[in-house]
Amino acid sequence: MPAKTKHKSFPPHDLLEPLPVAGEVVAHEGLTLLEVADPADLSAIQADTRLKDFILTRLSPTEAVVLPQHSQTLIKALLKAGHTPKVG
Repeated sequence: MPAKTKHKSFPPHDLLEPLPVAGEVVAHEGLTLLEVADPADLSAIQADTRLKDFILTRLSPTEAVVLPQHSQTLIKALLKAGHTPKVG
């Protein structure tokens, strides 16, 4: 059995601004968006111990935020886990 790789977890409360109040719009730069067609795919990624720590926060059933410095590592990990990411 291969050695497990431990990834540092990034809780959203440490990195993102507080939620906007009514009437306020907030734009965040420097984030990568992960999109899937089926919500079950994102749930599976979040449940996979090899992949879950790359997800900063889930925005919707089919979208999640990944820090850009982890994008390439996540793509490699997705491929290794049997997923076929399409990068655009």
